[in-house]
Formats: sequence, C-alpha cells, structure tokens
Amino acid sequence: MTGQDWLTVDAAAARLGLSPNAVRGRIKRGTLPAIRRNSRVFVVLPRGAAGAAHRPTNHPTNRGANLAASPAASPVADSSPDPTLERLGRLAEGRKRQVAALRDERDRLARQVDRQQRLLEREQGLRARLQDQLDRLSQGLAAALPEAASGDPAETADRLWRRLEHQVRRLNEGDADKP
Repeated sequence: MTGQDWLTVDAAAARLGLSPNAVRGRIKRGTLPAIRRNSRVFVVLPRGAAGAAHRPTNHPTNRGANLAASPAASPVADSSPDPTLERLGRLAEGRKRQVAALRDERDRLARQVDRQQRLLEREQGLRARLQDQLDRLSQGLAAALPEAASGDPAETADRLWRRLEHQVRRLNEGDADKP
C-alpha cells in the first residue's frame, strides 16, 4: 500500500486535529476510511495528509472542505483476502465438522451404554429370580431328604441317584408283573 499510512485512531486524530471520538464517529459513518487487522482498527490516510484534506464536506463544521477520494469508502474494509484468515477459516470449518462427528459418536455411544445398562439390569433380575428358585429347591430338598442337608455333596448325589434307580427298577418290575 504505497502512498498510504495506516494510523491508529489516536495517531489519526492527532494528524487530523480531531479528537479520537470524532475519528471513531467518522469511521462508523463511513466518511473516514479504515481497515480492521487483528482486532485493531487502522485509519488509512494518504501519506502526508493533514487535517482539512480529510474532513467530510457534509460535516456541519467543515462545509465546502475537500475530502480526498479513497477506494475504501466503507467504515472498516479489508484490502485483500488474507491467506492466513482463509486458512484459519478452512481450519475452523474442519474443526466444526470434527466436533459434529464427535457429537454424533458420543450420542451413539450413549445409546449403546443405555442399551447395555438395560440388559445388565435385566440379567441381574434374572439372576436374582434364579437364586430364589435355587434357595427354594434347596430348602425343599433338605426337607424331603434330611441326609442331603449334611455331608459331602458328591456322596449325597451318588446316594440320591442310587435311590432313584432303585425306585425306577421297582416301578418297572411292578409293570412287568401285570398282564
């Protein structure tokens, strides 16, 4: 930008003989060209420009003054696309897509955890019911066969099987005697 000075609001106010608030007001109205860079505002003035040359003609205190034409007539204008800003914009869009994908993944995993939690609760309920049934069966077996309540479980099981086989033989013999 040859032939132009980028000045802070305070420096432009000093060069133009205005207050910083007056410079800000002119930037806001679009009567004083400015550029925003890195969240700072710079007033763009032709090199060596002094006060009267940049006072707007429609300002009540400066009727008839000459305003130098500037290509940046908007309140705050960027001169050209900044490659760093473009790269950061692309990077931000990529990050937004990643965040959306991660949120979708989080939601999917949360649904899966909920499903597994329900299955676990169901399994725990079934286990409790089975344990209750086993306890009742054990109590019934202990009442029916007092010898099953004490001693070696393997020995008791062998005795029970022998007893059952004996009962089956007796039943079969009884059926064989009948014509």
